[in-house]
Amino acid sequence: MQIKTDANGQKYVNDHYIYVAQIASTLNAGAQQTVTVNIEADSNFTWVKSAVFASLAGAAQTAATQVLPDVTLQIQDSGSGRLLQNVAVPITSMAGNGQLPFVLPVPRLFKARSTISFTFANRSAAENYSVLALSLIGYKTFFL
Repeated sequence: MQIKTDANGQKYVNDHYIYVAQIASTLNAGAQQTVTVNIEADSNFTWVKSAVFASLAGAAQTAATQVLPDVTLQIQDSGSGRLLQNVAVPITSMAGNGQLPFVLPVPRLFKARSTISFTFANRSAAENYSVLALSLIGYKTFFL
């Protein structure tokens, strides 16, 4: 890690980190579930990329059979009190897969001690997702 200095002369380091918003139990067809992620008190977090993983009843997957969840997502940041979209959007509009994550057009800062709420809504009439996990890939900023 490289020590850097901000405009106020404060020294800091950035370190890679991933926060994961994962459903607590199966997201049934037509259902919705809200998951919260608490940003730790030790640092701010900058979200740069995102990836989603979904599974149907724990079935094995290959690159050719990877599940693309028919799920919408709404995100709210308690640190700023803002919704990050005007309406829930398809999760694939804001998350790629593990090999090719979605790169945010502008990195998003979440302040230490804030809470992020993720509301997942299953639009499918038939599919039940046994696993649904959104990875926020980015870095923590530690002031020295």
